[in-house]
Amino acid sequence: MVDDSGREKRSMLGRVVLWAAAASAILAGVKYIASGGLPGDAKPGLGAGPVPAVTAAGYPQDSARAVAVRAAAAYLTWDEAHPEDRERELKAVLAAGLDGRLGWDGRGAQVVTAAVPGAVEAGAGGRARVRVEVRVTSGAGPAWWVGLDVPVAVVAGGRLVVVQAPALVGIPAGAGPAPKPLQTVDDQPFSSSTRSVVDSFFSAWAAGTAGQVAAPGVEVPALPAGVVALGEVASWSAVAGAGADRRGVAEVVWRMGGGEVSQEYAVELTRVESARGAGRWQVAKVSGGGV
Repeated sequence: MVDDSGREKRSMLGRVVLWAAAASAILAGVKYIASGGLPGDAKPGLGAGPVPAVTAAGYPQDSARAVAVRAAAAYLTWDEAHPEDRERELKAVLAAGLDGRLGWDGRGAQVVTAAVPGAVEAGAGGRARVRVEVRVTSGAGPAWWVGLDVPVAVVAGGRLVVVQAPALVGIPAGAGPAPKPLQTVDDQPFSSSTRSVVDSFFSAWAAGTAGQVAAPGVEVPALPAGVVALGEVASWSAVAGAGADRRGVAEVVWRMGGGEVSQEYAVELTRVESARGAGRWQVAKVSGGGV
């Protein structure tokens, strides 16, 4: 039973690392704050050969996030029945000479089930501190989120490594109120005349045939087949305007996981003319979040 649990934790850690590498690319635009004096700046250079000069403006943020996420997932995942698993994962991203236990006393069991990279704070000597938020579970208890500051550095050959143990930090409480929505005027006649266009598009999208009803040249990636089904297009409101390109907001109800969820989409329509002079409105773009 213990061996099965260990294998499950190792498998989950592998999935977290793969997911987090993709997440680091998605979050590549997160802004970092340049500063000096990160922990350990006085330590000697790591690895053999000269360390490349790296400025804050040119810091390799994507690589720093990827390494930090791997380290964070391994650092807070441990199982006293398989201590070698954690050490193996950590040594893959640690600077040479660091103890692979990285401060763990070898007792207990917990696993990181998700890891999200955040800001990169660049310092002197090729060093930086990366904020990572991780979701941790232990036994049958509830999961919790915690922040980690992960110290990394660029070493010889341009490789990013973790240079000392990450440190636990708190995660700020909920954010403030959302900004007020943009004030738009509903074009009711146009909304009514194009409602069937919007209904047909979302029905086709749910069926995996959105390309057949979208405007020429528009590619709409399919939703997961057999997982998502259309409940209804609850509303469609076009913004007042003129011309061959119009936009509006659609409220759509999807069915998935045995329940329903309502979501808002920004929809752009374009007028497509035919050779016979007849025209029709078709969806040119759809994205989440309304206008």
